Amino acid sequence: MHPPGPRPEADASDTRDGPAPAPPLRTILVGTDLSYAGHSALKATDHLVPSQRGKVHVVHVVPLQDAWLPQRDDRTPGGDQAPGHESDVSRHRARLVQHVEDAKLDHLEPHLHLHVGRPFEAINATAKETGADLIVLGRHRPRRAFDGLLGSTAERVVRTSEIPSLLVNRAIEAPPRRIVVATDLSPHAKRVVQVAVAWASQWAAERGSQEAPTEHRVRVELVSIADFARAGYRPLGRAEALQRQKEAASEAAGDAVEVGARVASYPLAPEGIHKVTAELGTDLVFMGTHGYGPVLRNLFGSVTSEVIRTLPLPVVVVPLTENR
Repeated sequence: MHPPGPRPEADASDTRDGPAPAPPLRTILVGTDLSYAGHSALKATDHLVPSQRGKVHVVHVVPLQDAWLPQRDDRTPGGDQAPGHESDVSRHRARLVQHVEDAKLDHLEPHLHLHVGRPFEAINATAKETGADLIVLGRHRPRRAFDGLLGSTAERVVRTSEIPSLLVNRAIEAPPRRIVVATDLSPHAKRVVQVAVAWASQWAAERGSQEAPTEHRVRVELVSIADFARAGYRPLGRAEALQRQKEAASEAAGDAVEVGARVASYPLAPEGIHKVTAELGTDLVFMGTHGYGPVLRNLFGSVTSEVIRTLPLPVVVVPLTENR
């Protein structure tokens, strides 16, 4: 385990010019508030990071109002703390170290980061500087009537991050084997499928799924919800477009991953995602964000926003753009 300290430079091998159509999963950043939700996020990482060349970073951010530093945008907890606050620094560092030790991740040799500031900003900055491919966050239940409107740290990270985010609300006991990709058949949805298949192929390799019986292999199911439609109704062209996405995904996946596809009709898309994922016994869900601007993106009400708050499953949210 690496102690909290200044963020290391990103590995040159992890930097890429422009968006990668199917980025490998090598580096994971876990954001934790030292709660049970943060513990779940840490435990999930153990089953997601590749055993070879995988890197794990863990960041804890002390909000400004609770910080031992002067209220300024300073995220380095080392030698810049205000006089007389060394004991606070040590206390927060000790809590972070103990939190990670409790998750039993020593074999991953995680790098620890302790910062102060706005949590979602510090998490995004750390993800960028460490070259993370995925941000993992615990998901809290809404505590107040306006949580859905104002947004938690996790939702703010999802709305502003340039890389995929995984929202964890229950333990992930093993590498995911049953994966659902909710697709609206848009151009961006193709990228979400590519990311899901690329990572599923890595997890399949970790499990040796290529030589396993069919029922034990990793399966990726592409699901398109025909919402606001009569039961059994199939909008013209939807099945054909989904079939094209399936064929492209199957070609990219190879023999280690099975790819399926289905169109389902429900009055509302979130309801359909709930029903289909339950029916399939899903381990993990992939979704995309919409291409709204910074103002509209922060408004409440999108399908993805509703699903990540209510679905009792871990959800990976892939952003529209990735300036990597």
